[in-house]
Amino acid sequence: MAQPISLRELQQTFLNLEIPEQDLADYVEIQPDQSRPFAPALTPRSDSVNLATPLGGPAVRAQLLGDVVHRLAKERRRRQFERDLERRPGLPTIYAEGDSWFHFPVFIKELIDHLSSDFNILCTSTAGDTLQNMLFDRPEYLAQLKRLIFLRGLDVRGFFFSGAGNDVIGEGKDGVPALETLVRPFDPTQTPAWHLDTPECRERLSFIESAYRHLFDTVEEVFPVLTYHRLKIYIHGYDYVQVRSLPDDDPHKPVWAQNWTGDPLKAKGFTDNAFGSAVLRELLDRLNSLSERVCGDYGRGVYVNLRQSIRPDQWADELHATSEGYAAATSRFLQHVL
Repeated sequence: MAQPISLRELQQTFLNLEIPEQDLADYVEIQPDQSRPFAPALTPRSDSVNLATPLGGPAVRAQLLGDVVHRLAKERRRRQFERDLERRPGLPTIYAEGDSWFHFPVFIKELIDHLSSDFNILCTSTAGDTLQNMLFDRPEYLAQLKRLIFLRGLDVRGFFFSGAGNDVIGEGKDGVPALETLVRPFDPTQTPAWHLDTPECRERLSFIESAYRHLFDTVEEVFPVLTYHRLKIYIHGYDYVQVRSLPDDDPHKPVWAQNWTGDPLKAKGFTDNAFGSAVLRELLDRLNSLSERVCGDYGRGVYVNLRQSIRPDQWADELHATSEGYAAATSRFLQHVL
């Protein structure tokens, strides 16, 4: 085996755009115990990267090293955008913000990876991000749009936004999965829709709608549609994710995956993949309807319907498509753009 490289050499390798991103899998891995829904935890591989530093216990080291990898992945994307602008000035410029459907480094080619063939995309997405963080606590979308449009004079033709998946399925308050708080205890005599008829589900969808409207309102305040009519906001809905771990562990999940939908449903008494998937289908239909309604209320809003674009055999885990699945979803996405 070759001598492990240093962290500095890992940085140089990550930021070398001549090295295909999939080749970086030789140097990083996903830690399943540290990963969360829509948030793969990437760290350097101990057999190929010298991890003598940073100091601290295992948890501290993992957190610091994981932060390093994600920062490198985001910086690689920024450099890719600058190179694309220089090499392909005729392609439309896009700004993208979102979650792991826009940012799943190294191991899966997600939507932005595929869409980058048709657009020059500045993507500041972070796997695991929530609407609360992206739009309220630590928003950066307005600053990025101002920098692109006002300071650099770029004709930004679209703002691609991916959000809400973590808000309905990810980690919720006190570490309890959000999905577990939204559904009623399993009742075999009731429909999937009945299981979502809860105050918590209504409250969560209401928050998501208000967050989307906040996004449109704040962009409109800075970039009025009458003046910046070419700047569209694209919000995609998620395709029907597959519950695969009821009643037992998913035997086909990749090493990084957890039973992200199965475990929360199991905690509420669900025992069947098919019925669990039907409940998720109902939840995603409601989320898609909400997204379509909000986009329809704004002149620059474009709802991107990705439902049934990914085949059942094109899911890598319970929440993420394979690279081929995202390619299929990208073909659908492109039908709505510009």
